[in-house]
Amino acid sequence: MLDEVDVVTHIELITDAIKSLEQKLGLFARSLEERIDSTIQRLEMRMRAYNQVLDTLLDRSKPRSNCMFWTDEDNRDATGSYHRYADAIARAMQANVMGQCTRCLNARDAADSGVRCIMCR
Repeated sequence: MLDEVDVVTHIELITDAIKSLEQKLGLFARSLEERIDSTIQRLEMRMRAYNQVLDTLLDRSKPRSNCMFWTDEDNRDATGSYHRYADAIARAMQANVMGQCTRCLNARDAADSGVRCIMCR
């Protein structure tokens, strides 16, 4: 009879220890999940920032025309002596057709972005 009581006492102690261990493991698992989630969020933010920087670099490194009025076909002229818009009136007309400011030759999206050149203010 005493052996059974002694075994029950040991089993209760072991059961209590296992429950305590389960609680501690649960807390550890939640803490680890929170750390992993925060690390993933930081990495995702960095990836978005890197993608934006790379997109900007790719956009800035695109080949550009020697003259903003030249098309890609016109830009293939090796001499660089393209004179389709030789006078100021022809250039102003082409800028107007292309939807650009005739003073700074930037796109006319000042209403959208709120940015205007010094000459156009």
